[in-house]
Amino acid sequence: MNCYITEDDIIGLRPMTYEDCASYVKWRNDERVKRYYIFREAITLADEQAYFRNKIAAGEVLVYMICIKNEDGRPVGCSILNAPEEDGSREYGLFIGEQTERGIGIGRRVTDLTTRYALDVLKLPLVRARIFTDNLRSLQSAEAGGLRLTGVIRAGSSGMWSVPTGRKRTCLPWSGSSEALPVFSAIC
Repeated sequence: MNCYITEDDIIGLRPMTYEDCASYVKWRNDERVKRYYIFREAITLADEQAYFRNKIAAGEVLVYMICIKNEDGRPVGCSILNAPEEDGSREYGLFIGEQTERGIGIGRRVTDLTTRYALDVLKLPLVRARIFTDNLRSLQSAEAGGLRLTGVIRAGSSGMWSVPTGRKRTCLPWSGSSEALPVFSAIC
């Protein structure tokens, strides 16, 4: 039985389960993941299990396990749509937790699948993301996944970029970062 909410020929995204919390913690505490994650504090299994019960199980935060289909659905990372903003949009992010799966195009596939699902199935008006400028693989996968660079928020900026809603797949960084953050957008 297919448990994927969306898939292509290589990967599938399935909802995170309580049993996935240990893998999530292992991946999320990996130094390379933490380096490029907005919130860089280490997390414990108890922290993640509580977060799962309070946010993920409640449907406020949507977390999908990135699974390799030809390996019996082995999970290798996560795709995340954070809690909705007032306008109904959500922040998007991903991480590849398994080192052997980094740099081989999975991020591009996940970006494409997640943003299409968010807009076409969930009917979100907008998807936002923050990518640090030194995270070259994420910048490349965002563009390869169908997003286009449309601007940059510089360190110390206080505003939030906005673009028309509708059929746009858009990644917009939020304010408050100490680094320059690229802005990506593309029309579906």
